Formats: sequence, structure tokens, C-alpha cells
Amino acid sequence: MNTSHSAKGPLKHRLMVSAFSIAFGLLFYWLLGFIINDIGTLEGPDYSELEERMLDEKLIEAAETLDNQITETNRDIKEQQSRQKLLKDSIDNSQRTMDQLLDLQRLSLEKDSELSPEAQEAMAENIQLFLSNQQQYQALNDQVSQLNEQLTELSGKQRENNELLFEQRIPVQEEYEAQYERHNWILAALKLAVLVPLLVIVVVLFLKYRGSTYTPLIYAAGIALAAKVMLVMHEH
Repeated sequence: MNTSHSAKGPLKHRLMVSAFSIAFGLLFYWLLGFIINDIGTLEGPDYSELEERMLDEKLIEAAETLDNQITETNRDIKEQQSRQKLLKDSIDNSQRTMDQLLDLQRLSLEKDSELSPEAQEAMAENIQLFLSNQQQYQALNDQVSQLNEQLTELSGKQRENNELLFEQRIPVQEEYEAQYERHNWILAALKLAVLVPLLVIVVVLFLKYRGSTYTPLIYAAGIALAAKVMLVMHEH
């Protein structure tokens, strides 16, 4: 009579082996991730270097110069407008003071009397200050108008320059994308150059030690490698 023999061992031992194999597989997968990530840190194409090499240097210098001029012009406009605001406040105060002095003068005329010398002097000084502020305000207004015209001209030149740069950046972008794609293929080849030999070794070990006590560990390593290979192929 034939007797069947089980080599599986106690359930507790099988569970411990399975748990250890899973832990080994996760650890191996984690180690492979470190290696693959290190390969992925290899420096790729430099877009700034391509721009520096392929773009017209005069256009770049013109863009920087125009940006600086526009910034400076905007700053000048804000400064002149701030001075205008202060003058406007002074003009309004002078206007209110003159209105008060005119009211006093009207009351004096109604009473057949004259303003005091101090009031007359104050009115004369206030009128002079009012006219002076008006002239300065108008001068500032003219300067702001000129600066706005200058800003419009600079903005037009900047727009034309940016259009030329945009046209030149098209081949730069195309070259960058081509280099980036080549870089990705190189990274994929390097990663697979590490993973595929390991996968072959695992297959050889599986064929050699199939059915032995090492089989669960080989399974775990194989699954980790296969998962990492599929991930690399998916990414690239």
C-alpha cells in the first residue's frame, strides 16, 4: 500500500517562512528603489544652457535693458504722482484758506470796513502759494504725460522683442524635448541594465533550487524584480 508523504511541515513554520519571504521581498524591492532612484538623479539637459547657446544674445540683452527701463519709468511715474498728490492737498488747503479770507473780505465790505493788514498779507501769500502750486502741479502733470508716452514706447519695443524671442525659443524647446526624450531612454536603459541581469540570476536560481527551502525567498525576489521592471517600463 502506497503512503503519501507531506513535506510541507507544521503550519506555524510555513506561516513564519511566508512572513519572512514577504518581508524579504519588500526589503529587496526597497533596496532596488534606492538603486533605481540614484540612477534617476543623473543630470538631464539644461534648458538655460540651450537658450544661452541658441538664442540671439542681442535680443536677450535688449530684453533685460527694456525690462530695467520699464521698471525705472514706472517708478518715476509713481514718484511724480506722489508729488502731485502732495501738491493737490496743498492746493486744496490753499483754496479753503482763500475761501475763508474771501468770506472775511465780503463781511468787511458789508460793514464798510477793510481787512486787517495781517489778513491782507495772508491772502496775498496764500494766492502766491496757490499759483505756485498750480504751476508745479501742471509741470508734474506734463512730466507724467511724457513718462507715460515713454512707457508706451518702451512697452511696444518690449512686445516686439518678446515676439522675436518667442520665435527663437520654438527650436530651443524642440531641441530640449528631443534631448529630454533621449535622456529618458538612457535612464531606462541604465535601470534595465541593472534589473534585467538580476532577474536572469533569479530565474537561474529558481530553476536550480526549485522545491528547496530557498524557493519562497527566490519567489519574493523575483516578484520584487518583476514589479520594478514593469514600473521602469511604465515610467519611460
